[in-house]
Amino acid sequence: MINVAVALAPVVAFLVMLSLMDSFRLVRPASILAALGYGAASAAAVLWLHQWLLRAGGQHRTRRLGAAAVGAATFALTFMPQALAYLALNGRVGPSHLVARKMYWFSPHALQVVGSPSHGFLIWTPLAAIACVGLLVLVRRLPADARIVGIAFVVMAAIQIYIAGSVDSWTVAGAFGQRRFVALTSVLVVGLAAVAAVAREVRWQRVALGVTLAAATWWNVALIVQFGAGMMDRQRLEPARIAYNTFIVVPRALPWLAWRYLTDRASFYESARSLGAY
Repeated sequence: MINVAVALAPVVAFLVMLSLMDSFRLVRPASILAALGYGAASAAAVLWLHQWLLRAGGQHRTRRLGAAAVGAATFALTFMPQALAYLALNGRVGPSHLVARKMYWFSPHALQVVGSPSHGFLIWTPLAAIACVGLLVLVRRLPADARIVGIAFVVMAAIQIYIAGSVDSWTVAGAFGQRRFVALTSVLVVGLAAVAAVAREVRWQRVALGVTLAAATWWNVALIVQFGAGMMDRQRLEPARIAYNTFIVVPRALPWLAWRYLTDRASFYESARSLGAY
């Protein structure tokens, strides 16, 4: 029976995805390829589940099926508020056509959304680069029976990159940073903790990591200051200019900016005035 499910999984998944994309007017050659890929991934997932169950005995197999059922129920319960919101706003379980029309299933901007000098997540938030290294360290150092946890974190990060890179407005220009990656906060915290756990074993590594974390944190604090005070182009990053402001201009201007924030906060909304002091 499971062998039949494995055989049918890619067909069913492909038809479901093609139907969804047709309803959202997203059927393109690349979208069809994406649907085929989704079907292949579904078949691989079912096959893995099949092998996972076969390796377990009778009682353990029941427990594993129960765990899988709990996972599916948890997903359904978690998605329910989003589904209700979709129904209330759009009359169906799906996004507005204004959103759906700018999604590309083959994620053409996946690399840019991470590493673009003007808009990349790792340029906006260097701490995330350290955290991503930590996730890989976690996978390597966890015991074999717990390694699936680290792999799950890496997969979660990869999925978020895939989704953010699928959006036509991937730059989120005008917003502070790559805000779509906020969903990865807890995962990245685990990655930072993994790096810290490794670095504490050797004194010079602890010192180096402390300096690096402090510099990366200051980078984000200084970006907040520059963004709010009009010291940067809000539509794009200019790494050289940002670096100069971060380590030269902002430290000198910080006391005055703090005083303005406390006594004349409205001045931050007057871009010409904000820029005139620098």
